[in-house]
Amino acid sequence: MLIISKIKSFFETKKHYLFLIYFLLLPFGGVYLVYCCFLLLLAFLSFNSINKNILNNYYFYLFSLIWIPMVLSLSDSINIDRSFIKTLGVLPFLFIGLYISSNITIKKIYFLMLVLAIVSVVWVIDFYIYYYRVLELERAILWRWSFTMRGRFIGDQYVYLIPILGQVLSVLLPIIFEALRKYSDSRFKLSVSTVISLLIISTIIVSGNRNAVIMMFISFFAWFLYVGIACEYFKNYPKSVISAIAIVCIVSSTLIINNSSRISPLLNIESFELDAIDSLSSHRLPLWETAYRMAKDNWINGIGPRGFRYGYNDYKPEEGKYKFVYDDGGTHPHFALLEIFLETGVIGLFSLFFLFWIILRAALRVKHDIQILLIPWFIALITAIVPNIGKAFYSSYWLTLILFILIGCAAIINLDKEARY
Repeated sequence: MLIISKIKSFFETKKHYLFLIYFLLLPFGGVYLVYCCFLLLLAFLSFNSINKNILNNYYFYLFSLIWIPMVLSLSDSINIDRSFIKTLGVLPFLFIGLYISSNITIKKIYFLMLVLAIVSVVWVIDFYIYYYRVLELERAILWRWSFTMRGRFIGDQYVYLIPILGQVLSVLLPIIFEALRKYSDSRFKLSVSTVISLLIISTIIVSGNRNAVIMMFISFFAWFLYVGIACEYFKNYPKSVISAIAIVCIVSSTLIINNSSRISPLLNIESFELDAIDSLSSHRLPLWETAYRMAKDNWINGIGPRGFRYGYNDYKPEEGKYKFVYDDGGTHPHFALLEIFLETGVIGLFSLFFLFWIILRAALRVKHDIQILLIPWFIALITAIVPNIGKAFYSSYWLTLILFILIGCAAIINLDKEARY
């Protein structure tokens, strides 16, 4: 018992490091799941303290709004085994989140964000070492980030492997930029932050992932607009604001034009023609139509998490690439909001927007220094879900990323809640 007490005491003051380690493991595939098992063990060791504070922790309510629709969908699940395992597999993150999101200070959260910004620089350097073949590596050192954009043969099949670094950076962009903004209290630090910011933006574009570029613009301008208003930059520094926007637009447009092979459909999106939208979405409109037809037939509570593939053959298009590529069913609709509607029904979709509303409502009520810390995490959450047409919402990798962003949101809201007592 003495050893357990010492372990609990040791990690109690280091929860921000526990939080950070998850993000450090992101490039290494499923390794983060092993780490989450360790976090679950720590959570169980602290179960008594968690149990006392469970209803005072915002994470409990945020997690419930994602998990309960998954549970309700099981009654009409198209593949109960797969959906049940997925639903049960998410439950440990309730205890992990309750454990990590309590007793974290503002100073520790800012430290976490700043280290995450430094880590992103390491990711970017690793990407460019691979991209320009500096060391003639077949794969990047952090291998998951930087698969070749053009695809390769795996066995007898030619498979397109798109790097996901761009999407992850786009999600974390407002968190990283807020850390850099806070850090930039001198001209030298501002210069360093500007270079880092431009490197991150360029990496997202050069990675060749169109969805990542869309997510980047949404997350950047949402954060920039909020900070400009909250910190009165638009009022006090109009020339600096215009210069910053001009630099981002010039760098972004130059890189998009120079990487037009995959990014070019973005240049024609203003036409709103179906062909342009279809090209922008990697010709996924037939897949979305299939998912929507399936969702209309199961609109109340859906067909269960990860159930799309098992009902795909009954709804798949008569022709086109999604008739032939996915003979055994498409893995997911490649549209997070549509996936949520399909697999957990209108209950899941309503719960998601209620979750957004809870965080936004909390942000409007907390103190200014807490709010300016919370909003970047909230923007990251929105970015990871709403414009996401690349990663499956209910996949272990992406859903875990979303849950850890939720842990960050809850930890920040809890700070203000604790200050009121």
